[in-house]
Amino acid sequence: MAKSPTTSERVSILNSDLRFRNLTTRKSLLWIGGSLLLILLFVIVVAYLLDEPLRRKIERDLNHRLKGYTVRIGRLDFHPSASVHWKALLRGRFVADFELDNPTVRFDLTQFSQEARDETPIKEKGW
Repeated sequence: MAKSPTTSERVSILNSDLRFRNLTTRKSLLWIGGSLLLILLFVIVVAYLLDEPLRRKIERDLNHRLKGYTVRIGRLDFHPSASVHWKALLRGRFVADFELDNPTVRFDLTQFSQEARDETPIKEKGW
């Protein structure tokens, strides 16, 4: 006949089982936390590295579409956030909300006079 475990043996088995479960849970949480931290670090580094190429592309595209005008973007800070339309981005389209800090518009009378004499319709200027 098999001998049943004593109360102290049962407690010992339960304690070792709980320690194993706590260790497994702790390891899982460390892996999840470490993975999230690594992903966040990757996103920050990529955003930092994207600033200049993205600035050049946006500036080039704007200048290509405008006739007789030049756009210069002094500095661009790309911050991936909820304002970026990720679904469009994954499909190869870039759609986002932009915030302009202290934009400067230069206006002079010589250019205004040339614009008044220009025969090109406004629709064809790329506005």
